[in-house]
Amino acid sequence: FAALSIFIHAKYRLTGLGEQDAARLARDAVVWHLKKDLWLNESTYRMRTSAGYLHLLKFALDHGLKIAGLPKLMNWSSVILGTAAAVSLYALFRQFSAPRYAAVAVFLYQMTPGFWLGNVYGMPTIPALCMFALSVLLFIRATRLPQLKSAWLLVLILGSLVCLFAAVSFKADLVLCTGVFVLAALHARDRRAPMLALASFVVLGAVYGNSRYAASLLTLSPTDHVSTREFLKNWNTHIPFKESALLDANNSGTIVHCVGPLLFCVLVMALLAALVAGGRGRWIALATLTWAVPPILFWALSFGNNARHNVFGMAPLFLVASHFIFKLTDERVIRAVVLTMCLAGLAYWSDTRSRGFISPGTNLAHIATDLEEATQAIHAHSRAIAANPSPKRVVVGSSIFIPYLSFEIFSAAKAPVLVNAFELHDGERITLFADNTGRRQRDETQRRYRAQGYAFLSQ
Repeated sequence: FAALSIFIHAKYRLTGLGEQDAARLARDAVVWHLKKDLWLNESTYRMRTSAGYLHLLKFALDHGLKIAGLPKLMNWSSVILGTAAAVSLYALFRQFSAPRYAAVAVFLYQMTPGFWLGNVYGMPTIPALCMFALSVLLFIRATRLPQLKSAWLLVLILGSLVCLFAAVSFKADLVLCTGVFVLAALHARDRRAPMLALASFVVLGAVYGNSRYAASLLTLSPTDHVSTREFLKNWNTHIPFKESALLDANNSGTIVHCVGPLLFCVLVMALLAALVAGGRGRWIALATLTWAVPPILFWALSFGNNARHNVFGMAPLFLVASHFIFKLTDERVIRAVVLTMCLAGLAYWSDTRSRGFISPGTNLAHIATDLEEATQAIHAHSRAIAANPSPKRVVVGSSIFIPYLSFEIFSAAKAPVLVNAFELHDGERITLFADNTGRRQRDETQRRYRAQGYAFLSQ
C-alpha cells in the first residue's frame, strides 16, 4: 500500500513550486542561506508559523543543495511524508477501531483534493500532519500502559512531545487540534488526573518550546522583531475574525472543496448519525470534532481561506464516515468495500472543474496536471526575466509573481551575494527587488531607477 501510494503521488508530483506560499518559503530559505543572518521583512509571518520547515530548507542549502534543487527536495519530501502521514493516521485510527474501519477511513481521506495536492507539491502541511498523528498515537499508547511508574511512560510522553514540537514548528495552526490530547486523557478514566497533567505537559511544552525556538531564530535578524503576543495582535489586525467570512460562499466553500461535495455530504450525514445514535459512535464523533472543529472554524472566520487550511480538520472525520459506511452495510466487509469504492469513484467525478489550489476540483489527476502547467508557465516566464543580461536591474512583480521571480533570479546567479533582502550582487551584476504597491508608485520607481542606468523588469 505504501509503495503504491508513493508511486502514484510521484507520478503526479509537480516539478516546480506548487503555489505562491511554497515559493515564498523557498525564497525565505534562500535569503536566509545567502544572508546568513535572518532578514525578516515579510518572512516574519512564516518564521512564526513554519520555523522548523524553513530551518530544514536552509540547512539543506547550507550543506550543498543547489538553489535550483529546492523545489525537488520540497516536492519529494511531501510525496514520501504524505504516505507516512497516511500510515500514521491508520495506526492512530486503529486505537479506536478495527483495522477495516481505519483502512476505509484512510483510503477515502487520500481521495480528497486537499490531501492529494499536499502530497504532490512541497508545503509543510502534510509533514506536520504526519508528526501530529504520531504524537497523538504515542500519547494514547501512554494512557493505556498498565502501570504509570514505568520507563515506557517516559519514552512515550517524551516521544509525543518531540513529535508535537516538530508538527507545530512546521505548521503552527496545528495547535488548534490539540484538544484531542485532553479528550484522550479524560478517556483514561481511573487515571484522568495524571493523564491530564501529562497532556498539559505535552501541549504546553510544544507550544512554549516553539515560541522560544522561533524567538531564538528571530534574534539573528539585524532588524527589530516583535514578541509572540505582539505578533498575534498584529495577525488579528491584518486578518481579523469576521462572521461575514463564514457566510461568504467563496470563502467557506473552500471547506467543501477540501474533500469534494460528495464526500463532504457523507461526512455531515455520518456525524449526525453518530451523534444521534449514541454509544461508542457518539464518543468517536465527539473526539473527532474536538480535533476537527477548531482549525476549520478558525480559518472559516477569516477571509483568504483555502482548501489546504482544512486538511488538518478533515482527517479524523473520515473515521466517523467509515463507521457510517459499515453500519449501512450491516458490518459486511465486501459490501462496505464495494460502497467505499463507489463513493470514491463518484466523488472523483463529482466536481471536475479545476480552480487551482484554493478551491480544487475532485478529479485528482486533472487538478495536478493543471497546476503543473500553470506553475511551469510562471517559472518559464520568471526564468526569461531572470536571463535579462543588463548589468543593473530593478525587478518588480505582484505579491503572487515576485516569489517565483526572486527564486529564479537566485537560481540563475553564479556567485550570489545578498547585500540585503532587496539587493543581490552576482559578480558585477546588481539586481534590486522593488515592491509593486500600485501603478503610480511603480511608474515613479521606474523613472527613478532608469535615470540611474537600471533596466526596469516587470511581470
